[in-house]
Amino acid sequence: MGSLANRLWFLALAAFTLAALVGPAPAQPNLFARPGELNPNSFPKITYSADGRTAAVVYTPGQGRDCSVAVFDVESRRLRKSLAVESPEVVGLAISPNGAQVAAAGTSDVQLLGVEGNRSPRSVAAGRGPMLALAYSPNAQYIAASASDSSVAIYSAESGRTMAVFTDHGLPVRALAFTHDNMTLLAGSDDQSISLYDVQGGRSLRTLRGHRGPVRAIVASPVDREFVSAGDDRELIMWHEWRKSAVRELDGLQDEVQALAYSPDGRYLLSGDGRNRIILWHAPSGTRAGMMTADDPIAELRFGADGKTFLSAAPDASFRVWDVLTRKSLQAGSFARAGGGLLSL
Repeated sequence: MGSLANRLWFLALAAFTLAALVGPAPAQPNLFARPGELNPNSFPKITYSADGRTAAVVYTPGQGRDCSVAVFDVESRRLRKSLAVESPEVVGLAISPNGAQVAAAGTSDVQLLGVEGNRSPRSVAAGRGPMLALAYSPNAQYIAASASDSSVAIYSAESGRTMAVFTDHGLPVRALAFTHDNMTLLAGSDDQSISLYDVQGGRSLRTLRGHRGPVRAIVASPVDREFVSAGDDRELIMWHEWRKSAVRELDGLQDEVQALAYSPDGRYLLSGDGRNRIILWHAPSGTRAGMMTADDPIAELRFGADGKTFLSAAPDASFRVWDVLTRKSLQAGSFARAGGGLLSL
């Protein structure tokens, strides 16, 4: 017995030594064990199209290897396409409103990746430093990007051509949104201001001030000239594009807002804060219409196309679908786990 035990111990020691010399086994080339399942060695970032029907998830394999972006149909959770990103890190992600293109921001550029067809990726914003925010215009023709050098640029989503670059902010811009007519870009800065830029004319229109902290989120109404901004000051402010002062402040916040969304008809507004709370606002009056609590941090909010449901997404690629009328959770799921269909938005 002693001799057998010694041999077993020797074999185990040899195996351990060999593993230490060789190192960990390389990751498998495929991202999923089956469509919809996350590689356990990666960490996801997730974003949704404007109508909540398409999701894009970043998979970061680590060890210096390049990232990938998986694009899913939300209703069926079918993997539409896996896109290669030429960067070991993706710091920002956006998907066009029609779900046809994904913008992935690396540490030094933004890569525009086509979901349909085999078109080669295009690179924009090269040399401007790490990206901080991305936004598509509602017509999917333009994309805006802000960089750590405090610049904001507008590009053609089709060609990648630079249309305008703005450098009038003293501190970085971390919140971007286009108005519903695609004519104006809204940019919220760490300097507590919001700048309005003429998209086609490439000029600065005006600067709005009212926040007492950095601006972290902006969303534009889909039906009129109003938009809402949120800052580190725990304030939610409603503005009109043509006015120089705030329309109203929305009361009732107890933490910083991390996500905003308008319903398709502009009637309701959603805000998600750092305590996992989602507040439903009646947008015309600025009054609270209800409150819900999610299980996880809120990274994004999206209304369904009919405005009757909305989706809250967490940074770990999990999500929950809610009923607007009853304020009840209808279904939960995750793009990090396989199995089960998703409720249609």
